[in-house]
Parts: sequence; structure tokens; C-alpha cells
Amino acid sequence: MAETGTALAENKTLNCSNCGAPIGYVEGESVLTCEHCGSATMLAGFDQIVTIQSHSIIRPKLDENAAVKTARTWLSEGRLKPAGLGDAADLKSVSGRVLPYWIVKSFASTSWRGMNRRSRTVGSGQQRRTEEYWEPADGRFSENYTWPVYAREDEAEYWGLKFLEPGQKCLFPDWRKFFFSFGMGSKTSPNANLLEGKTPFSLDGITDSGLRIVNGQIVQARAEETAKARIIQAHDAKASGKATKITDCDTTVTVQGTELVYLPMWEIVYGYGGRDYRVLVNAASGAVVAAEYPVGKGAKVLNFDLFFGILGGIVAAAGFGTNHTGVGLAGLGLIGIAVVYTIISLASGRK
Repeated sequence: MAETGTALAENKTLNCSNCGAPIGYVEGESVLTCEHCGSATMLAGFDQIVTIQSHSIIRPKLDENAAVKTARTWLSEGRLKPAGLGDAADLKSVSGRVLPYWIVKSFASTSWRGMNRRSRTVGSGQQRRTEEYWEPADGRFSENYTWPVYAREDEAEYWGLKFLEPGQKCLFPDWRKFFFSFGMGSKTSPNANLLEGKTPFSLDGITDSGLRIVNGQIVQARAEETAKARIIQAHDAKASGKATKITDCDTTVTVQGTELVYLPMWEIVYGYGGRDYRVLVNAASGAVVAAEYPVGKGAKVLNFDLFFGILGGIVAAAGFGTNHTGVGLAGLGLIGIAVVYTIISLASGRK
């Protein structure tokens, strides 16, 4: 995939503050890794570098072949995917990178107030009626985070990087134009401990594995402010589901430490059914971090049948139960639509 933002940038060189070796970098990069000793430095001003003390890497365990095997195994699993997708996927490209992240260890606490809409029955007899009223509500919640902030300006330069953040959508099923998907197959990223398995940074085995180290551009202070803002945004969204109307939401974020951590990732592009899809594999844990995948015919048939079958059953039961034959027959017609769709889909031979 094309890398953006470097075509017109000026190449520069600094000497490593640890070993003295030259560090090549592109204008705009400010978090640099020495390819000779593995030290990380952060530009503090023009041609001035400061050694980053907390500098780690999550050691990669998967080479390119292992990453592709992991992706194919994942594509073979799950009832929504076409049968045999793992074997049928046409491998287009594999890119391995060790990406710089500022991991902001933090504790966030939120207090909220709002109003819930309620209903109640008042009066009796002919005066009986239902009225709505508002009931005050409040609460608190808190959570610990190891919040990742990608240490470069353009989060879109490589696919999937944003999906490491807690609550971000990370699985993208392709239902194409099928209407009755009901949002099935999607998934959001968990609040994972991204510092688990970290070791002191070294270049041992990185080059041999086919992974390429990417320098950072965002300094620590900015990363911490970014993490705070995104955590507050996430807590605002969480609070919005606590009541019908939120009137006040106050979140306090305490940063408990920040580390520069390099995370190894494999991006795999594959083709299926005339479209290209992507899978992002964590080279350290072997987990699929984010993925796009086509939805198979079987899942579409099942969703279609469930929708029309259940709707038709309800309509038929209501119609015949109240001696409204026309309504009952309409319900049977809906069930018939599901049956016909199933037969046509199975006969089409498409996956």
C-alpha cells in the first residue's frame, strides 16, 4: 500500500545520543529509533534530541507465513463467512510493520446526571389515561486504561490503526446490498492491556522477520492530551446510554504514566468475489485485530427466513386467532416468501 505524506518531505540525519551513529529520518518525524543500538530519541527542537527513557517493544512471534496462516484460519471460522473462505481467499499483498504507539496509562472517573422518561397510568374508569413524566437520575463509573495513541500524524496511512482504541469498530462484515443484516457480524475493540508482554526495545529478529520499523511524529505531551480527549469522548458516549436525557457529564482523566511501545502488525490484503478485503494481525499475540470479510449466502438466507418467518407467523396467528382470514393468509404469504427465497438461493449455487 502507498505510504502518504513523505513524497515531498526532506530527508535529514542526526547522531544518536547513545551510540553516536547517524539516524536518518524524514522531515516531520520526531520520535526516532536508532537502527544500530535500538535507542529511541525524541526531537525537542531544531537538531536537538532527548533520549526516551521508557521505550519498549512487543516482541513479534509471527513471520509472514505464520501471519497468512493465522488470517486464513480466522477466515475459515464463523457462521457468517462463506464456506471455505480461508482456502478460497486470493492473497494480494502482505505488509509487516513495527508501529510506534504512545501507551497512556490512565484512570478515568465520570459522574453524570440526567432525566429518564417514564410513563404511568392515572385515574380510573373512563378517566383512566397514561401520562409521561420525567424522573431524575445520576450515577458514576470509572475505568483504567492503557490507551493507545498512534505516534504519527496520519492515522489513515496504514489500515486498521485506529481500531486498537477501546470501543472502536474493528470487524466489518460485507453484506453487500442485503437489507436484512441487522448489524450482525460487527465488533468493537475491547479495553485490552496493550503493555502486556512488553520487553526492553531491541532490534533483534525484527529485520529477519520481514517487519519494518516506522518512526513516530507525535511527541509525548501531545499524545497524553489526545488520549485524555478521546477517553472523555468515550465516557460521554457511555454516559449517554445511562438515561433518556443527559444534562451533565463530568469526566476526570488522571495520567499515571506514558510509554513509547512498538507494536508489530501484519496487514494482509485478499480478494474474494471480485472485491478486496483486509485483515490486520497482531504479530506478537497472533490475534486478528481488525478485519473485513464477505458474508456468505447461508447467513443471508437464515436472516431472511428468520425475519419473514417470524413476521409471517405473528401475522398468521393474529389473523386466524381473530377470525380475520385475509390477515392470516397474508401471514402465510410472508412465510411462503421465505421458503421461495431459500429455494432460489440454494439453487443459484452462489456461496
